[in-house]
Formats: sequence, structure tokens, C-alpha cells
Amino acid sequence: MTSVATKPDSVSTPGRPVITDEQLLLLSAEERRALARRLARLPGVGPTPNQRRLFTLGVVSACTALAGWMFAQAQTLPARYIAGHWDAAWIGFDFLLLFSLAAVGWSAWRGLEAFSATALATAALLVCDAWFDVMTASGGTDTVASLVSALIVELPLAAYLAYLAYRRYGRRGIR
Repeated sequence: MTSVATKPDSVSTPGRPVITDEQLLLLSAEERRALARRLARLPGVGPTPNQRRLFTLGVVSACTALAGWMFAQAQTLPARYIAGHWDAAWIGFDFLLLFSLAAVGWSAWRGLEAFSATALATAALLVCDAWFDVMTASGGTDTVASLVSALIVELPLAAYLAYLAYRRYGRRGIR
């Protein structure tokens, strides 16, 4: 049994084996995943089964309430509506998207752990932007421009950012 720490500058507790980084690298990807699952099931690590059940119940309740709200809105909302501050709503959303894109660039440049979260949030904002651009287009060339923008720029960029977030998170998860 080896008693070495995962960090060279730290000291392990005598009599308690610790797997080294070198030993972890010798494991296959499936063995590392199995080890991660076993570690996650240790007592005191992560949410308890009761906490997971309560969280799941909360999510199901929220989904049920939202579905009911959507049904009610579908029955009562007008097909057309004149909105006050339409320009501020769009500029505000675009500012949020700009800020989110900048956060992706910053976190990538700095190599921050927040990269996956910022990339995924930006991907979601891009999908929303594409959806609302197309759905609120006034017809004709406006609709064509919105569709082209969505299909050529926004949705591919969203997919790429989601892929990068997944790849980065996946890499972090098997270290």
C-alpha cells in the first residue's frame, strides 16, 4: 500500500493510502468514472437521497405550475401587442448578451473554472435571442434577415459554446 499524497507538497496521514496523480492516470476512463461514482456515494459527500427527492419534487412542482401558466397564457394573450419600452428591452437584452460573451472571453483567457458556466449561459442567451428575433420579425426581409442571423451566426455559436462548456467540464470531471 502506498501512502503518498495527490499533491507533492502535502503530507499524507500515516497508514492511510492516497492515490497519486500518476496512479490515477494509469486508470482507464471507465475506472476513473467508477471511482468518481464511488466517491460521490460516500457519506457526507453531496446531497442526501432525501435532499435529492425534495429537490426533484420542487422541480416537478415548478414544471407543473409553469405548464399550467403557459396553458392559461396561450388562451388569454393577444396575438399582437404594442409594448412600451420595446427598444429598451432589446438593447437591455443585447447588453446582457454582450456582457455574457465578454465573460466567456475573459474566463477563457484567464483559464477560470467559470468558463463552462459562462459559455453555457451565453449559449442559452444566444438561443433565446435567435428565437425572439425570428418570432418578433415583422415579415418579409426582416424575417429573412432574422432567420439567416439565427441559422448562420447565433445557433451555431450557441452550439459551439455548449460543446466547449461540455468538453471543458468533462475534462475537469475526469482529472
